[in-house]
Amino acid sequence: MSQIKATVEDQISSVEDKVSFVEDKVSDLHLMVKKLLENQIQIVASEAKGPMGRTTNFDFHKREHDVEIIEEKGGRYGET
Repeated sequence: MSQIKATVEDQISSVEDKVSFVEDKVSDLHLMVKKLLENQIQIVASEAKGPMGRTTNFDFHKREHDVEIIEEKGGRYGET
């Protein structure tokens, strides 16, 4: 009986870990979508001002350091 209890507890722990991992990924996705929408709103607002409202086009180009790339290596951000 204790072996069954231990097995079930291990399985529950495994499921909780997987749920936590998925929750983290959903949270990361939520933040990325929020940033994309904020950028889109800024672009639309600046375009609504017209050419006189702009100083340069450079301000609206995507910059490499603004992009966050997350590679999965086992766990969250490479953790195991």
